[in-house]
Amino acid sequence: MSAQVPKLIAVGFLKPQFDSSLDALESLLAFGFLSQLGRMMEVQTCDLTLSGNKWMQGSRLNAQEFMERLQKTAQANRVQYVWTGQLSYSLESGDSQAVIKATYWLYDAEKNQLALNDSFILPRRDATEPKLPPVALDDFNLLINQAAAQCRHAMLGGDCEPFPVGDLSCSLLALHWAMRASHALRHEEKISFYEKAIQEDAQMEVVHVQLARLYKNEQAYEKSVLCYREALKYAQCSMRNRAMYATEAGIACALLGRTELAMQWWLKAIDYDPTFLNPYFNLANSYEDQNNLLEAEKYFLQAQKLAPDDFRTYLNLARLYSKLGAWEKALEQYRRQLETEEDDPWCHSDVATCYLNLGDTQRAMAHLRKTVSLDPDGEAGQYAQLILNGMSLN
Repeated sequence: MSAQVPKLIAVGFLKPQFDSSLDALESLLAFGFLSQLGRMMEVQTCDLTLSGNKWMQGSRLNAQEFMERLQKTAQANRVQYVWTGQLSYSLESGDSQAVIKATYWLYDAEKNQLALNDSFILPRRDATEPKLPPVALDDFNLLINQAAAQCRHAMLGGDCEPFPVGDLSCSLLALHWAMRASHALRHEEKISFYEKAIQEDAQMEVVHVQLARLYKNEQAYEKSVLCYREALKYAQCSMRNRAMYATEAGIACALLGRTELAMQWWLKAIDYDPTFLNPYFNLANSYEDQNNLLEAEKYFLQAQKLAPDDFRTYLNLARLYSKLGAWEKALEQYRRQLETEEDDPWCHSDVATCYLNLGDTQRAMAHLRKTVSLDPDGEAGQYAQLILNGMSLN
């Protein structure tokens, strides 16, 4: 992708009254052209089956509400542009031709205005037959390229490079099965439909991801790993998503008891996106389980450097330093936790433990009393009271 291309996220916008019998059309247009835009420009994309929660649901928004929704979407995803659209379906009275209209917008968050607003239309031969619409793939690719070229021109202006002509890698029938799977209720049925989609088009990244998640839920971890491997093979998504795939593949390997292979996956995830925290925690926890505490510390510290305010970093480091007997370092981490969780009785108990091991009984007793006051009838409070009772006897 050219370094000039601004950050953009593609988001689905589907009319809620869309006829459920047209699920194939949902998959075809909502949004094949957005996914293709991501493939050709390597922009961040939210696919309908991968990140359905990112869809902007509801077609009854007025103009101001619509712009506000676009602005919030851009802010939430920290992007300059939001590329979105909606579908409509109509049938003229006495006419057997159904018309599918896709309208799309490009929102510029920096200027808080629409940079592009256009549409295209595809016919469906028989509106009464709830089957895959007979749309020529070449024609559909041409429309996608035209829409994507408009988007690129709107972002970069008249001096942009010629837009590459690409093909929609997902066949129409594969998209049809993928959408059938997303509507299915039973896991077995979902898996069957996704497998049919892959038979039609093995390069559908999003289907491999969905299958991997379903197999994981079914505890078929070997198959889950294979699906994540295939998703990475055909990946056109952001490096963050690739890091997520590799991280999940590692988790599946860990659940199979294949720790070394799991750690290789997590290292690969860090290579994809060095700012993604989860693989650092997974690696550190694995090293800690192997009693390699110094390696565990290294990865926990890297995570803390990336996200100094993430409570997981100081909780894990505090526990690790306690194991190492590095009580000053452990105390420093627990103090950081107290800054945001001053009413956590267990945190005060842990701080007291550090002070006791450092020989500072007065501060230890103060935190033990605080623990008792915060949790007088709970496990933390009772444990702290036992220690206080023991200290009073000495």
